[in-house]
Amino acid sequence: MAEYISKNAIKDAINKKARAEFTLRDDYLQLIRNFQMALDVIENIPAADVKPVKRGGWNWITLRDDFPQDVGEYRCSCCGMERPIIHPLNYCPNCGADMREENDDG
Repeated sequence: MAEYISKNAIKDAINKKARAEFTLRDDYLQLIRNFQMALDVIENIPAADVKPVKRGGWNWITLRDDFPQDVGEYRCSCCGMERPIIHPLNYCPNCGADMREENDDG
């Protein structure tokens, strides 16, 4: 799965590294050009069309106190939608929250 990072975070890291290197090197003009070239390349990379992943979980709720514990529904921890399902889904059909406990991309 692709990894997405912030352009600003990369540019900040490059600028931080550049400031540290400028004090340590004699050929700082070439170094400045190299860092500026890297910043220009990053700036010209098109942004990916991504949105944050909403994460949640299914909470088991018992319908009534006088019912057995295995009679109930799952409730979305993000939107509160209740579903009388036997096997919980990997996502909430109401709000789209990812219901997997662990991230599958490592």
